[in-house]
Amino acid sequence: MPTDFLLQFSQRLIDRLLHEGELELTGPPLPVIRRLATSLHGAKNRSLVSLVAESLVNDPDVVELYADNDTLKERIGDLGPR
Repeated sequence: MPTDFLLQFSQRLIDRLLHEGELELTGPPLPVIRRLATSLHGAKNRSLVSLVAESLVNDPDVVELYADNDTLKERIGDLGPR
């Protein structure tokens, strides 16, 4: 079960990627947000950027991820505090 922090992080990242046109989904973002947060929970010794990219590319509700790893790193860094 992902933490509230991971759910909030995933929601903010997905919202940002959608806003920037860097992510295309088949439907509403909530299932993708939950799966991303779950995939990040307990992950060890892996780059956050590579985990996010892998999770989104393999998600059944993601049509296309247009952001490369450098863009994902930038988007993650830009999230900052609310």
